[in-house]
Amino acid sequence: MGSQDSLEDKTVTICYGSDFVNMNFINFCTTRAEIAQHWAEQLFQMAYNLIQLNTSTTMFLLKAHTKLALTVDKSEKIPVKNIIKMFAQNKDDRKRVEKALDISGFPSGKSDVVPLQKFQFEDFFNFYKSLTQRTDVEKVFEGLVGNSKRRLMSVPQFVEFLNKMQRDPRLNEILYPYANEARAKDIINQYEPNKCNANKGQLSFDGFLRYLMSEDNPIVAVSKFELSDDMDQPLPHYFINSSHNTYLTGHQLTGKSSVEIYRQCLLAGCRCVELDFWNGKFDEPVIVHGYTFVPEICARDVIEAIAESAFKTSDYPVIFSFENHCNPRQQAKIAQYCRELFGEMLLDAPLESHKLEPGQELPPP
Repeated sequence: MGSQDSLEDKTVTICYGSDFVNMNFINFCTTRAEIAQHWAEQLFQMAYNLIQLNTSTTMFLLKAHTKLALTVDKSEKIPVKNIIKMFAQNKDDRKRVEKALDISGFPSGKSDVVPLQKFQFEDFFNFYKSLTQRTDVEKVFEGLVGNSKRRLMSVPQFVEFLNKMQRDPRLNEILYPYANEARAKDIINQYEPNKCNANKGQLSFDGFLRYLMSEDNPIVAVSKFELSDDMDQPLPHYFINSSHNTYLTGHQLTGKSSVEIYRQCLLAGCRCVELDFWNGKFDEPVIVHGYTFVPEICARDVIEAIAESAFKTSDYPVIFSFENHCNPRQQAKIAQYCRELFGEMLLDAPLESHKLEPGQELPPP
């Protein structure tokens, strides 16, 4: 169907999941290669938008709730197993999720369902609070409200929190003026769910928590998204985002291996990956955690995945940690694959400006 382009060139594969390890894949086939390329480029820009990746906790919760809302069955009900799967990675997690569902008044059995109309975002948010139980934040709140029986924070108390506890003391006072009562009231009106409290200028713990999880409290300042550090020092002067046993997706003795994990690590900014080479069948080297029950993966597939993903999100060099257990014949194949698949990306000789000699510094990143 469509043009004479190869099926591979006309196919777009979308990887998605709750983390790098638990990945799912959806394949789409277009009529022309240029359409697939256009979709791939646009989706990639959306997926790795730094602002979107560093958005507020509340936004992540909104996305999670939307995802659950789209899994309803024909009777507009959400399977409880989908809620459990979203938050639980093991048996202990599952028990905590089931307990939080019970506390929130929802069924917790695997075969149970929850009507979507009874699981709106506010209901989902209350379930999330039961699941996380931020006692540390509660202590901060209680320390601010003192002996107030109603556990409500006044405007002056909130102003004090904003200026003394929440404010970065390094900020310029002219560019970033101190909070006043007007600013505190605006925040209370925006995040206090109880309108009666908001009208009185009072902030409940629920409103306080919503404020802390909002876009008004980014974990990373937007100004930090642009690299401003000196990157002209020798390579050993820097901490390097590194991965150990990169191929593993689980337990190092009984877990599984994955080629895809190399792509995901590199796309996330990792600049050092590990490849443990062992002799494989038919003279094809493999990557595996030796002397374990971990399944092996094809070394060529891993090298190809690295070549595809190494510099998509970062221009800084990728360092390989090779653990070599291969015989000379298969070592030669590894070298062949590296030269063939990496091409000009591979640095296989010292730079003219930085000879590998005693006392000579390594090049900057």
